[in-house]
Amino acid sequence: MISYKSMLTIAISMLGSLALRSPEATPSAPPMIVDHAYVAPAQKVVRRTARANSDFLQAIAIFESRNQIGIVNQYGMMGKYQFSPRTVAGLGFNVTQEEFLSNESLQDSVMRRYMRFNYNKLREVIRLHNGTYRDSVYITTAGILAGAHLMGAGGVLAYFYPDQYSHPVVDGNGVHITEYIRRFGNYSIRL
Repeated sequence: MISYKSMLTIAISMLGSLALRSPEATPSAPPMIVDHAYVAPAQKVVRRTARANSDFLQAIAIFESRNQIGIVNQYGMMGKYQFSPRTVAGLGFNVTQEEFLSNESLQDSVMRRYMRFNYNKLREVIRLHNGTYRDSVYITTAGILAGAHLMGAGGVLAYFYPDQYSHPVVDGNGVHITEYIRRFGNYSIRL
């Protein structure tokens, strides 16, 4: 028979070996939530709201346009976040294309307003799905808002509720909404 002390020693050594495993060794483990900031395993915690939002915005701008403010793509999407002129006007910004393309702080303001707009439209989706998995993708507020940036709130609703909404979930370049939900889900954002 094994003594209690031997069993305790074995248990402690087993726990120690588990603690030494890298986070990549357990891909199904959910990310950690620390101080309201989403952190993928082995990533640094971002504690400041402005910094966290800035990191998220910069990541989207780099992915969308390599952070080039004066760019217009073949579909007419413009600026570093690749907004349609219709979306910019719909958010209440009455500017010309030239004004928009030459003003980085204006583009940032449009993006922040668009994030708040989508957050308000998708508040219930975020409440229900944040912290869950869908199609092997970990769902976060940042990922949902990134998906809404790609396909609008209607695309997010169609992704989560395909029987109720018929909005497309793939953009003109063939990018599926899950790409954005996955790619940008690791960011902490506060609205």
